[in-house]
Order: sequence, then structure tokens, then C-alpha cells
Amino acid sequence: CLVTTNDPDTGVMNMKEPLRTLRKYRIPTEPDILKKTGPLPCLGIGCVVWKTGDIAVGDDVFADVGPQPKMREK
Repeated sequence: CLVTTNDPDTGVMNMKEPLRTLRKYRIPTEPDILKKTGPLPCLGIGCVVWKTGDIAVGDDVFADVGPQPKMREK
């Protein structure tokens, strides 16, 4: 996703990072996934909404990190 190349502080796009770094260790190794994505770095998140509402600048947002799942196809 090219959104990852935008610096969150400046909004300036850097086409080299973080994609260059992600290519070092986030290329899929499962043949079925590699066949679909090609040699592109994969990165994703799974999110669950616990409470609906608005989020504003300055609000606290919490993350609950679980075990690292294996990349899989749905």
C-alpha cells in the first residue's frame, strides 16, 4: 500500500521507504500467496471496534496486540 510511503508528520511521499525495508522480511513465502501477490511486501492489520463514536485529535486510542498470525488466505 502506497499510503505507507507518506511521512505522517509532513505528508511527503517517499517511494523508497518503508517499502525497501519491508522487502527484506515481508515477502510471502507460501506459494499460493506468492503466486497472487508476486514478490511484493505484505503488511496488514486486523481491527475490531469495541466502542463506536468519534475520535478527535488528543483523544486516547488503545491497541491490544495479540500473537503474530501466519499470513493466510480467506
